[in-house]
Amino acid sequence: MAVELSATRLLAPTYGTSQIVWTVVIGLIMISLSIGNVLGGRIADKYNSMDKLYALIWLASLWIAAIPLAGRYIVVLSGALLALFLPGNLIVTGSIISCLVIFSFPLVILGMASPYLVKLGVKDIENNGKTTGEIYAISTIGSIIGTFIPTFLTIPAKGIGTHKTFVIFALILNILCLYYFITIKRRYIRTIISTAIMLTFI
Repeated sequence: MAVELSATRLLAPTYGTSQIVWTVVIGLIMISLSIGNVLGGRIADKYNSMDKLYALIWLASLWIAAIPLAGRYIVVLSGALLALFLPGNLIVTGSIISCLVIFSFPLVILGMASPYLVKLGVKDIENNGKTTGEIYAISTIGSIIGTFIPTFLTIPAKGIGTHKTFVIFALILNILCLYYFITIKRRYIRTIISTAIMLTFI
């Protein structure tokens, strides 16, 4: 949700904040998450390893952290090219292409998390429903937090804004990965480095 809300702000200078833009952003994000749900279940069946999940989340955090650096240029460039070659329906086409290029990859990965955790979290059939419910409840709580914090705290805050909001939430994902990799004593050096780099941009 934090990425979704920040996405509309990133697109706003070029494509505005009309209902069309919101529809494109929400629709493509839901499609990306749905694809992630399917892929997450299949990858969990194949690998059955928490290491793989956290490695993917780490990649997603790097991508999200890079959005403030590259995202605005992608939006402007796509808008300019479309205005030159496909001037009709610029808002629809431009916002779709921008969203696909900038947001689809990390959101597909984040969509993998819930089915992956369900697969790894269910230890016996008797507690299947309970475990699944708890995982999806935590996921929903995370979405609620990701809705309120950007809207009321980070985006309107002076000195933070949209770009640093991306970095803050990427940093949160990165710290989760760092904690996991430190506990298993693998891959933590690269995660420490990426965490330190993200901190310099806040």
